[in-house]
Amino acid sequence: MATTFGYVGGSVFAYIAYSHWIGLHGWGLTGHRDIEAIRKRAFEDDSYDYLPDDVEQASKLRRLTASLRWDVGLGAVVLFIVSAAFMLSGAAVLYPLESRFEGWGLLTEQAHVWRSIHPTLVWIYYVCIIAALWGTLQALPEIYARVMQEFLQAVWPDHTWD
Repeated sequence: MATTFGYVGGSVFAYIAYSHWIGLHGWGLTGHRDIEAIRKRAFEDDSYDYLPDDVEQASKLRRLTASLRWDVGLGAVVLFIVSAAFMLSGAAVLYPLESRFEGWGLLTEQAHVWRSIHPTLVWIYYVCIIAALWGTLQALPEIYARVMQEFLQAVWPDHTWD
């Protein structure tokens, strides 16, 4: 269950990151010269008539977003394959050991998967775990600041946020 939520969360995060990245750089509609008027109209009205309805323009927009769709889609596929492989290898190696994960022993128990392939892979596994944790901790302040800014912009749209 946790792996499924991790997979869904990892896939959804790519969508969130890309949408914020596009807005941050002013690409697409966010770079329009009348973006404030468009935002105000979109906030006040539920119609989508500010988007192009011309077939040629819609085709151009699809071509421009193709690389983003491929990246997010392939990222979700790779994340699924890695999650499934990790679950299957864990079931094949850890289930026969009949071990219980208590306290902080989860990473130590999961190292058995790598130890069964080659003992050197255990240290590579620990280095990768530390790198993943470091990357997460390094990104947290920026993530919280951006999420709070976007939340506060939605609550107080008339306020200027710098």
